[in-house]
Amino acid sequence: MTTQTKKTSGGLSLFERYLTLWVALCIAGGIVLGKLAPNFAKSLDGMSIDVGGAPSSLSPSQYACSS
Repeated sequence: MTTQTKKTSGGLSLFERYLTLWVALCIAGGIVLGKLAPNFAKSLDGMSIDVGGAPSSLSPSQYACSS
């Protein structure tokens, strides 16, 4: 099964063309979420583990099944 994306001028899809904008929006959204719901950010931090010195996160379903 293949997925096709709408191509804009220059051969780039809409997502690829505005990738910088999407990244900036995600960063801004994360900052706003951290300010509005700091406990949520702390609970997400609690689901991470250190793998070779780098933090790696677990999804809630992986976290529940790892016991």
